[in-house]
Amino acid sequence: MAKKLVFRVTSIFCITLFVGHFLFTLLDVIPFNPVSAKHNNQVYEYMEPLFNQTWELFAPDPVADNRTIYMQIKEENGEKSDWYDITSPKIEQNHSNLFSPHNRLVRIPTSSVISLFQEDSTSSLIKDNLTNEENHLTLEENLENHLDLHQERAKHKMYRYAFSEAGRLYEETNIAEVQLRLEITEVVPFSERNNEEYESESQYIEFPWEAYTNVASPY
Repeated sequence: MAKKLVFRVTSIFCITLFVGHFLFTLLDVIPFNPVSAKHNNQVYEYMEPLFNQTWELFAPDPVADNRTIYMQIKEENGEKSDWYDITSPKIEQNHSNLFSPHNRLVRIPTSSVISLFQEDSTSSLIKDNLTNEENHLTLEENLENHLDLHQERAKHKMYRYAFSEAGRLYEETNIAEVQLRLEITEVVPFSERNNEEYESESQYIEFPWEAYTNVASPY
């Protein structure tokens, strides 16, 4: 009798978890609507960063560059470390074993960078309504405020991931601040795929130093 009860409770729990996950996923990927707008914060908190869905491989604007996050650590004595690549190792580990936890961990740095530049559904909806001259100024202010919040969330996620990496590499008591640098390198054009002398151009975006905060490591 006890085994049957445990089985029923476990089954109900798993089914509820399964339905809840796909409900959040559905609200995240369907076109923007009043229901997804009402629960936007809850959906974002659940989906980011492990379950985030992106469509950058598809037309009309497929991804055309590689984006790498670098981290520099400043110790309590003021000494600065070299720049650490905190993106590529996760991608390589994921490629070596697609069924390892790295398949999810790699989404943290990559999805946060995508969020910095990707326009979300709320921004698109506000832009669509900017043609209404009567509410033009208010909508522009709302769009600016929303984009600022969207980017702040992305940067916050990037720094939290960097803090976890810094705590793994250094003694936490010795870490004072962390700085991030984003490298954006164009992919080799198809027409130049056989040109060994072709050099891709890179751009760099440096973010300010942030005071280190202890973050639980995902390992």
